[in-house]
Amino acid sequence: MVDKNLPQVDRNAYEKAFKMDVKKHIDAIASKYIIPGITSDQAIMFLLAEALFAEINAYHSDLVEYAHKKEGYGFVLLLLLLVHLLLLKYYLRIWKEINMLVLYMMNLINLV
Repeated sequence: MVDKNLPQVDRNAYEKAFKMDVKKHIDAIASKYIIPGITSDQAIMFLLAEALFAEINAYHSDLVEYAHKKEGYGFVLLLLLLVHLLLLKYYLRIWKEINMLVLYMMNLINLV
């Protein structure tokens, strides 16, 4: 994403600043939204620009690894965010049905 016509020194400085900014956002989201015993143990960082998502995943694997070390943290685009939310909705529905089945089975055991 850095202009290839810039001197290497400038490109390195911009890349370092970019990585520091992304890590700062990762840390902020992890500290605000991942609270053991209170919130979910996972968080996602929504990236509005597909180019930014592609840049991070293609050229900055260290940022992806850094994010994953933050307890199930990841980057998503709008389409992937929708997929995540739909899967979550689906799993929650299944979880409710499993809980209802377990309660039903427990009631049956208590009746015997």
